[in-house]
Amino acid sequence: MYNVDGVKLEVGYEEEEDLSDIEVVGKNGMDISLVSEYSKNILRQIAKRSNNPVVIITDVSRTPLEQAKRMYNLVETNGIKYAKKCSVFL
Repeated sequence: MYNVDGVKLEVGYEEEEDLSDIEVVGKNGMDISLVSEYSKNILRQIAKRSNNPVVIITDVSRTPLEQAKRMYNLVETNGIKYAKKCSVFL
């Protein structure tokens, strides 16, 4: 599966790839220890495929309603064109 820009979105058990150059951090030093290494590796794979060297996690616990509000506000603030370029809403 690919996004609108042709970036591969499928992740999973493929051949081992070097993800050591992709950094996963919490915004403003936020503790991201609740995020499993499995989840971080999925984020690293997505980041690598979309040419992003850093993944910044802004929150580790949101309800589905809170996440939907964040996504809606992103579109309202920046427009749909910008939102479509975002491959992951974190």
